Amino acid sequence: MTLKDIIQETYSALSANKIRSGLTILGIVIGIGSVIAMVSIGEGAKVQIQGSIESLGSNLLTILPGVIQPGRGIVSSGRGAAQTLENKDVDIILEIDGVAMVAPEVSRRFQIVAPTGNNTNTTVTGADANFIFVRNLTLAEGSFITDSGIRGLGREAVLGATVAQDLFGE
Repeated sequence: MTLKDIIQETYSALSANKIRSGLTILGIVIGIGSVIAMVSIGEGAKVQIQGSIESLGSNLLTILPGVIQPGRGIVSSGRGAAQTLENKDVDIILEIDGVAMVAPEVSRRFQIVAPTGNNTNTTVTGADANFIFVRNLTLAEGSFITDSGIRGLGREAVLGATVAQDLFGE
């Protein structure tokens, strides 16, 4: 059988069953397209997650208050209920070899109301001036909270883009 005979046989088989041939081609196109889409979505998610982890820093350690008892697991041991960390613990942690910086923080959800009357429900994080360096953050505008503002109990706040938009619009 020559190449010419194979091409003629293929053409006559495809022409005789046009609907079956069309559906087969459609199935192949959809299958290949969906595989390409899934691989692309997976790679995009991988890059985004990797970027998020890298922005935290490879040398970030988070210490939470509470005691985990061996054999009881985290849920049954009441993790987070105990308030065992205090401000004096920052100095103790800084004395440990290899610790470059400490940024204590506390987070809670609150309903925030602006003087304009707009409000939003968001997470409020209380932190010190080292927070921006420890978390590897950059500000789009303005300046971060300062040590002098904290010592003077100044009213300083850094707003995220969404909260700023919700409270003050443009």
